[in-house]
Amino acid sequence: VNPQEAIRVLQKTPDEFQPELAGTIALAWSSADPEAAMAWLAALPSGKTSASRLEEIVVKNLGDLEPAAIRDWALRLPSGPAQQAFAAKYATDFAQQALRAGPGALASAAGDIPFTDPASRQAALQAIVQAWGELEPVPALACLMREATPAPEICQSVLTGWTTRDAPA
Repeated sequence: VNPQEAIRVLQKTPDEFQPELAGTIALAWSSADPEAAMAWLAALPSGKTSASRLEEIVVKNLGDLEPAAIRDWALRLPSGPAQQAFAAKYATDFAQQALRAGPGALASAAGDIPFTDPASRQAALQAIVQAWGELEPVPALACLMREATPAPEICQSVLTGWTTRDAPA
């Protein structure tokens, strides 16, 4: 897929067909060149296509992009659903890498979440604490309790993982 040619076709396509075609472009482009696909999303005029739907497609197809690149992109986005999706993707990918390094890396990451938007911070914290909770549920829950408003569903997820892993607890 030549993304630039696909965009030219998209611009000439009747409005009612643009959302589906834009989704196809986002899917193909995000698999081949996720950073270019994200730049394209940022340049889309508002209202022309369903940007949040396209962002979801790109987030799901970021593939092997380094978590730091996803984080940096998320920090450039305005607060809202797109930033939350990218924050969760960053934290999930980061947590998977950090699991291999041990609980200390997850503890450090939980204390150093770069998002100031409350919902984006919660999305990132949830992914990190869930992974951390698989290894060390008590410190993970303690970290959650230090949050101004810990999300009950995150606490429940850590507790469920803990009881599943360590049934006698």
